Amino acid sequence: MGTLAIGIVLSIIPIVNFLVFGYFVNIAGATLKKNYGMPKWDDWGNLFVKGLILVAMMIVYTIPAIIVVVIGAGSLAVGGIAGMMTDPSALIGGLAGAGIFFLIGALLALVAMILLPAAVIGYAKTGNVNAFFDFKTIFKKAFRGSYIITWVVMMVLSIIVGVILGIIPLIGPAIGGFIMGTASYTALTEAYME
Repeated sequence: MGTLAIGIVLSIIPIVNFLVFGYFVNIAGATLKKNYGMPKWDDWGNLFVKGLILVAMMIVYTIPAIIVVVIGAGSLAVGGIAGMMTDPSALIGGLAGAGIFFLIGALLALVAMILLPAAVIGYAKTGNVNAFFDFKTIFKKAFRGSYIITWVVMMVLSIIVGVILGIIPLIGPAIGGFIMGTASYTALTEAYME
């Protein structure tokens, strides 16, 4: 089975798909070395550990957004209850307050989505988990024009590929996710190095 087929099959299976996330780290590492071929599927334990670290860091990076959204949901619930029990203007205030929290949460999630690939590339470069918290380097690399443009292009392409392949149950999203993950980490690593 070829490298692409292995990646697609592994992408389908929960928990096992951590191997794919580890593979994306290897893609970034290979690109840093100007090796543009697809790395071999080997050292499965190391791939799994890298993937587990990447998934954990995805969660860590989204915690601020989650906290803000939960606060917004809480204010909506409290405002809604108060509005139904007392005054319709309290309901409107609750909705407005929740909307602000949801907007801030969405912006924090967007920032996390921009920063995380740069952090992954730093991790691929150093092999050290502390690279995920080297915010000075991450911000410097992630908020440069070439990186942002590349990120936007890869997001748009990912959405298009996701919509097109999403019509094929189960296997379509796996194909799109693996191909676009591989392409995105290659392109973003190139932008990171500029």
